[in-house]
Amino acid sequence: ICGKDISVERLKAVPHATMCIECKFKEERGLLK
Repeated sequence: ICGKDISVERLKAVPHATMCIECKFKEERGLLK
């Protein structure tokens, strides 16, 4: 969403991740538009 690369650590933990960890936290809190 933000255009940042998803970290290798995040992809190892969640291989199907489509958002960086910051965007995921924002989405979970309803802060993304």
